[in-house]
Amino acid sequence: MAVKRKGLVPKRLDLIDIQMAFRSLWQSTSDIHDPVSIDPGSEQALAVATGQILSIAAALESIAGLTTAANKMIYTTGADTYAITALTAFARTILDDANGAAVRTTIDAVGRLRQIATKTADYTATASDETIVADGTSNTVTITLPASPETGKVFNIACLDDTFAVDVDFNGKNYYDSSDNEQLFKGENLIVIYDGTQWVGR
Repeated sequence: MAVKRKGLVPKRLDLIDIQMAFRSLWQSTSDIHDPVSIDPGSEQALAVATGQILSIAAALESIAGLTTAANKMIYTTGADTYAITALTAFARTILDDANGAAVRTTIDAVGRLRQIATKTADYTATASDETIVADGTSNTVTITLPASPETGKVFNIACLDDTFAVDVDFNGKNYYDSSDNEQLFKGENLIVIYDGTQWVGR
């Protein structure tokens, strides 16, 4: 690097010129260095300041090569090396939570009340049902499970009264190896999980 002096005669910067140029940089970043005093005009200070600039330049070059977009964020993959990854709107609702309790509230994992529906007549369960209470006080009640349930879907069917029969119909799927309906008696409940092929559980 050269500067123009009087008479427009270029002159090479010597060590003293460079030291003076980096003096303010060293002083402005002195709080991140070892507390042991280092003369900001020394070759040691010059070496440290030069290393910092080269490190910053490498990081900026890596960032400059990225293409940003909506719902993306920059992260490091190594020293002074950056990349882009997705940052969805849902993820941001987690990131702004101050603690674990706030996260559990965000994802609705704290004390969520289960859906309970009481049925006094035949009923076909839907994907949104969870616990179904069948009341056979006045007539028979058959609870029919969905014909095409999602794998992992859970139902809890309980019998409130069995004056008249209360049955669970598996709607073309087996309950273990049986295609028969399951009868429930007063005070009983049946918890079943669809494993992708049949209903299992008890």
